Amino acid sequence: MNQICLEKDFVIRAVTNIIDQTCPSYKDKPKSPWVSAKEAKELLQISSDTTLQNFRNQGKLTYAKVTPKTIIYSLESINQYIKSKTHDRF
Repeated sequence: MNQICLEKDFVIRAVTNIIDQTCPSYKDKPKSPWVSAKEAKELLQISSDTTLQNFRNQGKLTYAKVTPKTIIYSLESINQYIKSKTHDRF
């Protein structure tokens, strides 16, 4: 069996180029300042709904309850939370 090893950055650039060439409207689509709970969990790299709820309860994330069962999260507040957890290099 033959194996091919590729660098992560190369794969990301290749996939991005394929998306840009095959779906030009994807790149031009305006990004919403709000994301779903699923997207928020992906961005925060958490899997638990309870953890996401704790972040809301502790005031770590800005959110809007658009229906009784639908909550959306501010992308800016997610990025600010991640930035607050960032450590500088030595």
